[in-house]
Amino acid sequence: MSKLDDVMQRMVGFDDIDPDFKGMIYGETGTGKTKFLMELAQAISPEGTGIIYADSLDGWVTLKNHPDLKARTKRYPVGSLEELAELGEMLRDREGMFEYVTTLVIDESSSIYQYDLNAVLRASLGTPEGDIPSRPPEWPEYFKAQNRYKALFDMIYNVPGLNVIHGAHVRYDKEKPGDTPVVTADFSPGIAKDLRKPLHLLGHMTAKLTSGTASQDAPEYKRVIQVHPSTFVVAKTRIGGLPVKLSPEELIAEVVDWMGDEERRTVDLTTEVGSTVVEEHEVASDSDDAPAYTEG
Repeated sequence: MSKLDDVMQRMVGFDDIDPDFKGMIYGETGTGKTKFLMELAQAISPEGTGIIYADSLDGWVTLKNHPDLKARTKRYPVGSLEELAELGEMLRDREGMFEYVTTLVIDESSSIYQYDLNAVLRASLGTPEGDIPSRPPEWPEYFKAQNRYKALFDMIYNVPGLNVIHGAHVRYDKEKPGDTPVVTADFSPGIAKDLRKPLHLLGHMTAKLTSGTASQDAPEYKRVIQVHPSTFVVAKTRIGGLPVKLSPEELIAEVVDWMGDEERRTVDLTTEVGSTVVEEHEVASDSDDAPAYTEG
């Protein structure tokens, strides 16, 4: 085959490309991230394919109340970066059941990074497993952990036909005392930008109690996901036409539509998420600070 034939064979029209979704949702504990991650995974995974739920903090217990979200899903407990790398290799090689996996949910991705940073620090200091290191991580440990984490996801993101959905904790960054904190996912600044680059969507999820008391069985929450960056919230979307903030069910529908395959809509998106339906105009106007759209 000539070079011309080889190049022409690799070229495809944009209408012939079936996108794989890469996204991350971050927020405080208890905002409903795990449930949303699995609702999204069920919605974008074609019928007859599988989902792997890589669980670092026993988040699976949330799903005991939602058996429908555990359908065609295998839980994979993760206690180290090496264990996640082994899973990534199985997905890359597509052997056995892994041939049929179309979505990987990582809950919580930021916790796995922190596990590995601590492991790198213990190795650097010679600290035995289970003992507390004599100092916090410094630049050499951060640099090594960042490179390890980035290399792993470079491999996972290049697996054809695999959607990857991260959950992450939140952190609040200040350049100096007295500044208003910037809300972002809980990764060190050195790796945060590299992790954001391949993502189609990075969203900040919040949940506010709208009714109910401690004595009631079913309190109602208003859950909102911000997908555009603003002055004090780090976010990103490559999905065009989205408002600054959406309800979870609205965002799921938008991702499904963006992926361009109606058969992937495998859950009922007309049902409420949590116990509150948020009107579109209400979500769009509920912004704590002005949008700060940036180029690139």
